[in-house]
Amino acid sequence: DLYWVGNGFTYVLPLTHAEKVEHGWLAPLAKGMDLVQTPDAGVYSGRAPGRLIRFELLEDRLLCKVKTPRIEADLQIALQGTPLRVCSRAGYDGWSYTQKRNGLPVSGEVRVEGQVLELDPRRYRAGIDWSGGFMRRETVWQWASINGVLDDGRDFGLNLATGINESGTTENVCWVGGERFRLPPVMFHFDRDAPDAPWHVADEGGVLELMFEPAGSRSERINAGLLASNFRQFGGRWSGRIRLADDRTVAFSGLGGFAEDHYARW
Repeated sequence: DLYWVGNGFTYVLPLTHAEKVEHGWLAPLAKGMDLVQTPDAGVYSGRAPGRLIRFELLEDRLLCKVKTPRIEADLQIALQGTPLRVCSRAGYDGWSYTQKRNGLPVSGEVRVEGQVLELDPRRYRAGIDWSGGFMRRETVWQWASINGVLDDGRDFGLNLATGINESGTTENVCWVGGERFRLPPVMFHFDRDAPDAPWHVADEGGVLELMFEPAGSRSERINAGLLASNFRQFGGRWSGRIRLADDRTVAFSGLGGFAEDHYARW
C-alpha cells in the first residue's frame, strides 16, 4: 500500500523450470487494501472483484487465504524462533523498519488451475517479511531468502539484503533449528542482462559463500508518474556454507528460496 496505488499479487513458481502461474492487480488509491500498521497482530487483506489475499496474524501462527481466478490457497504458518527486527535511518529524515522470520513450518493446501498441492509441515518451510517506513525517494536493493530443512533435520532460514537497512546495522541473519545468528554485510554478484545465470553472494571475511541458481522469475515494471518500480524476484535453489558465531559451519545444497533485484521511486 503506497497510498496512491495498491499492488496485490500471488504466484506459483515450480523449481523444475515449469511455467509460472500468477495473478495480480493494481488498485488506484489503494482501494480494497486494508493493512494494519503493526507486524505482530491483526488482519492484512487485499480485495477486488473475484480476488482476495488475506493474512491473519495470531499469537502462534499466521493464517493465509488466497482466492483468485487461477490460484487458491489455505495455509497455516507456525511462528517459531526469534524474529529479526531492524529499524534504521533512510536518507536525510526518513526511516525504514523490517521484521522477518524464516524457516517456519507451513501446512495446508495450494490449488493451481485445478491441481492440488498438499503441504506437509515436516517438509515445507515458509518465510514472513513485513516492511514499512519512509524510505529514500529512490531506493535500490538486492535481497536473498532461504527456507528449508537441512540434511540433519533442522529447520533452516536465511535473510540477506544490501542497499537497505544498512545505517549502522544490517538485516542479515540466519536461523538454524530455530536459533537466530547475525551475519555480516554481504555483496551480491549477478548479471542483470543474464537473468538465468547463477548469483554469487559472499562477505569480505569468509563467513559465508552462497550460490543461487534461478529456476524462473516474476518481474514487474510500473511507471505511475511520481511512483515507479522495476522489480525482479527470482525463485530457485541455494547452495553454500555459513560459519556461525559459535564457529560451527552449516552447509547445504539445493534449498529453495528467492533472490531479488529491485529499484523503487516512492
